[in-house]
Amino acid sequence: MCGLIGIVSKNIIPKDTLKTLIVQSKIRGQHATGISYLENQTIKTKIISKEATFMDFSDVNTKCLIGHARYSTSSLNYNQPIYYKDISIVHNGVITQEESANWDSNYDFQTENDSEFILKSFIENKHPIKEYENASIASIIINNKEQELSFFRNEKRPLYYSKEKDMYVIASTKNILLRSNFININKCDCCVNYTIKDHKLSKFKIRDINVDLQ
Repeated sequence: MCGLIGIVSKNIIPKDTLKTLIVQSKIRGQHATGISYLENQTIKTKIISKEATFMDFSDVNTKCLIGHARYSTSSLNYNQPIYYKDISIVHNGVITQEESANWDSNYDFQTENDSEFILKSFIENKHPIKEYENASIASIIINNKEQELSFFRNEKRPLYYSKEKDMYVIASTKNILLRSNFININKCDCCVNYTIKDHKLSKFKIRDINVDLQ
């Protein structure tokens, strides 16, 4: 159980909006908080080993940001976002319960957080929803090279988004959006990839499903 947020705006996102969303996410996790955001054609990341109230947004000037409020079920190391070069991800769910020493993969892992599987598969242009059929996944991803934000979930995790004026906002629960005063809320379809690029939302089906999370 972790809190995810994502924001894409035509204008610089107000700092009070950033603060409200991340603080409203802390009910989903208070062990650590992290953000990645686009600024000057680069991805910047800030991670603190504290709950979201303590995140400082004073130097954050961005139109695109993802955030993570962590509830850890194991180690408190390797907090999110997890990033590499032009890609940064936040993930709620579990890819594997195996100890990291036993991970059977061709990837060169930099952490012991199984959410890194999401990052590595995305780098290899292999969609995580297809790659990890038995995993639980809700994820938001910034791609600096493509200047876009993507988000998706499978049947084991929820994800919602809202379109308000010049802003798209994504969150792992409907209540995070409601408590942040966003009201035009849509439930993300299961196993569908959503992408926001040039402030236009597009989507495609990743795979068919038999059940859905209510």
